[in-house]
Amino acid sequence: MAANRSHVDSVVAERRLRPIYDWLDNGNYKKAIQEADKVLKKQPDFLCAKVLRALALLRVGKTDVCDSILESVRSEVPVDEPTLQAMTIAYREMHEFHKICSIYANAVQKEPLSEDLLSHLFMAYVRVGDFKKQQQTAMALYKIRSKNPYYFWGVMSVVMQTREVPENMARSVVLPLAERMVVKMVEQGKVEAEQEVQLYLMILEMQDKIKEALEVLNGPLGEKLVSNLGLIHTKKAALLARINCWKEAHLLYKQLLREDQDRWNYYQEYFKTSVKLWNNTPSERSSEEELVREKSEKLWHIPDVSAKEIAEFLDMLSEANKTRGKKHFRAPFLAKLELYRLMSNKEMKPEELLGDIVELINDYFVPFGLKPCCFSDLRLYLPLVPSEKASGLLQKLFLSHDLGENELPVDIFEMQRHINLIKIERSLGLQENLSSDRKISLVKDLLRRYDHGASLEKDVNPTDFPVHDAYALIACHILQEISFDKNQEDKLVEAAAILEHALSLSPSNFHFKLLLLRIYTLVGGGSASQSIFEIIDIKHMQLDSLGWLHCATLSSTGLLYLASAHCEAALKFFTANHKDSLDHLTYSYKYGSFLKISEFVEFRDRLHHSHHYIRCSIERMLSELLMPANHEQAVEAVFRMDVSPSDDNIDWEKLQDNRDLDVLISFDPKRKQLSQEQVEQTFVREVAVIKLRRNQLRCLAAAFDLLKPPSTESANGNNDDILPKLISELSVFTLPPAPYSGTELNYPIRSRADAIPSTRNLSSFVLALQLAYQLSELRRDAQSDDSKAAKLMTQLAEETSLVCTEAEELLQNDDSLLTRRNALEAATNCYETLSFMALFCGVYKNLTQPSTMPGKKGKKKKEVSDQAQPKILQGLSELAKHLRDCCNKMLDSIGRWETRVALIEEVSDHLCKWSLEDPEGNPEHKQVTDDKNRRRDEMVVAVVAKLRHSYMSSAKELQNLLSHKCKHFALFTS
Repeated sequence: MAANRSHVDSVVAERRLRPIYDWLDNGNYKKAIQEADKVLKKQPDFLCAKVLRALALLRVGKTDVCDSILESVRSEVPVDEPTLQAMTIAYREMHEFHKICSIYANAVQKEPLSEDLLSHLFMAYVRVGDFKKQQQTAMALYKIRSKNPYYFWGVMSVVMQTREVPENMARSVVLPLAERMVVKMVEQGKVEAEQEVQLYLMILEMQDKIKEALEVLNGPLGEKLVSNLGLIHTKKAALLARINCWKEAHLLYKQLLREDQDRWNYYQEYFKTSVKLWNNTPSERSSEEELVREKSEKLWHIPDVSAKEIAEFLDMLSEANKTRGKKHFRAPFLAKLELYRLMSNKEMKPEELLGDIVELINDYFVPFGLKPCCFSDLRLYLPLVPSEKASGLLQKLFLSHDLGENELPVDIFEMQRHINLIKIERSLGLQENLSSDRKISLVKDLLRRYDHGASLEKDVNPTDFPVHDAYALIACHILQEISFDKNQEDKLVEAAAILEHALSLSPSNFHFKLLLLRIYTLVGGGSASQSIFEIIDIKHMQLDSLGWLHCATLSSTGLLYLASAHCEAALKFFTANHKDSLDHLTYSYKYGSFLKISEFVEFRDRLHHSHHYIRCSIERMLSELLMPANHEQAVEAVFRMDVSPSDDNIDWEKLQDNRDLDVLISFDPKRKQLSQEQVEQTFVREVAVIKLRRNQLRCLAAAFDLLKPPSTESANGNNDDILPKLISELSVFTLPPAPYSGTELNYPIRSRADAIPSTRNLSSFVLALQLAYQLSELRRDAQSDDSKAAKLMTQLAEETSLVCTEAEELLQNDDSLLTRRNALEAATNCYETLSFMALFCGVYKNLTQPSTMPGKKGKKKKEVSDQAQPKILQGLSELAKHLRDCCNKMLDSIGRWETRVALIEEVSDHLCKWSLEDPEGNPEHKQVTDDKNRRRDEMVVAVVAKLRHSYMSSAKELQNLLSHKCKHFALFTS
């Protein structure tokens, strides 16, 4: 009867809660609150209804009320699943994951034998990363329900504890404990699932117990690894290599190659083990082994311990490859090129053993030159071709093309072969030394072929990349090269017009979008680059790996509101990812994917320590300080900042470089590609810039802390000591040198902040800090000498004037697209400096006369009653007037610049007339050609108009921001 009554109560409760759930799911939270109130009116102690009401209140922004309701429910220690699940949802949305642990821990104390409650408690500990309590909860689960998954949850929790302890302790205590736990199950014959065996292998590998791991693979437990038998053999070979059993590993990779002769990763490992065996000389072989090598069948069972023997083995694979007819494998051809490269790196003479590199490349190109993968396959080996043989190689490859120099391909395959030849020609550096006229002729020919290719590919799926797109892309690479080498801005506009045209026909080709984004960014076209960035439509992880392409450079164009919005969008991704990664972890435990757990944790940490994440958070805070319309909003923003002057809580050593610098494709020679050393140097410079911006934030916080009475100074330390230290650090700040050669197509464009240390913007910021500190000294001792403060005011006025003068000169002399970004960047940095000065003026005013400074929200205002000397007050008023005058001058300069930009002339004599000419004068063909030329003329005009609109938008935004700053300074001139 009791059971029946309980069931009836449950059904009634579910019926009453259903309308609340429905309104919550539909997003009508006010209705959900009303329904919850109806239920609670009839049943005031209905905990689940209370929690659902709190959840609805949370979603309408009433966080405080929600929190108080949840606390009252938590004190009653609910144990029913609906209430606990609703509380879990609420706490997750509030990012209070530790409270989820608390509610389930209390529930478990009430019902210690509940499997469901313990399972939820385990997952709650997974979300907060409490590995020790995970282990305890998992073992408690196993005690009440002897299920293997629960036991191995405990084992995995022990393994994860290695992330929290020193390495020596992990190896001596934690991992041996995990191993003993698994061995116990093995001895009892309770290991059942494949994932459990994989976890055992992982534990052994982490302890470098490779022999024991091999015994597991070769024993009965290895038979449970049935999902991928090929992976087992690869695993064995990798383990053998780890214990330097190179011969055994080598032979195993040879057997794997016998089964699959086109798996390139097998070849790579084969070469790696072969190189390790190269120390063995042929004289060390026994006579039996020498006889065995004479029979090709036996070659599979004898290790290859010299370059000659490797070449023999590869010849055998090549002979087998020839028997396949026209369907050749690529890997055997590439393997000979890889051996050539290895021998070259060891300063051996590969041509004596393998023949001429030209012949090896030609052997590959003949069967595979018509495939899209051809160039990417050969790219690694083209630098091996001596410069004196480069032309000969290209001529030899052209012989396999069967087309004359000016002939057009008759099908897609011939076109792909020609495209590969053009890419190889560019990668060999044969286009570098051409004159500008020859390069222009090459561009025209490529565009002519692009038009012809469009006639061969008429029914291409919009989501596919047409083959002929490569012609337009390479043409734009050449035009960009000319524009920078010869300082010809019209060629950059040409490239943009060609890309816009090609993108209209091939909307999915991201290569066009990325190059177009780069061009618009280089010329300072903020809104133009924004329009391209939007159609790239980057999502999820790309916001980190590709976000730097636009987010870091947008503020250089003066579009500060847009740049701030981009930072905010990136921060939302990082926040959401942290929450999503917790779900990945719980699912990994639930389904036994133990090998993925460490990967998810490392992935989460990599994103958490992303330098792009740190930069966006810092720039977002700075934008909140620099863009308020009035002084009160700026002061409120300062007090909202979660920045401690005395404590830099960023672990700079752990910052990760997640930039994808290879996304912008380039076909240039290796010497013009971004090297790994350059990548590392650019990252070091990026981190230095981020440190500078962080220190500027800390300095601002320290400056506003000067306004607090001595009794209310920060508990983190005495601000009198903090600010001088920060000022000293900024005074000696220098950026690492930029590893820029000016030739790399994929070199990251520097950010606006990158230019700050090399200009007067930083020195004026330091002077403003010094003046704030000096005024605070005068406030503490009104009888002290004020001459130093007066001198600093004069220096600050002069330095700020020089900042504005530098920006005005760049704006005045901006007569080229190639210098426009620098002019806009200088104007934006000048605005930032004036914004800082406006903030400091507020600090100066409150340090020198009676005032009230607002504290943090919800706190009483603090009285400051010190009186400064009249001379200082007059000096500050004059400084504010001077800064307002600087603002007005910048407004005038930007106004004049905007007028010149509005009158920018159209680019004439451009290359857009690239359509094919009909030698027979076909009228229909001529009409088609004329129509194409007209559309392309219009595209150039559209690009110029797009840039003009972008520059005018930047000018208007800067004018709007500066006009607000003028009003801001007016507050301090009386």
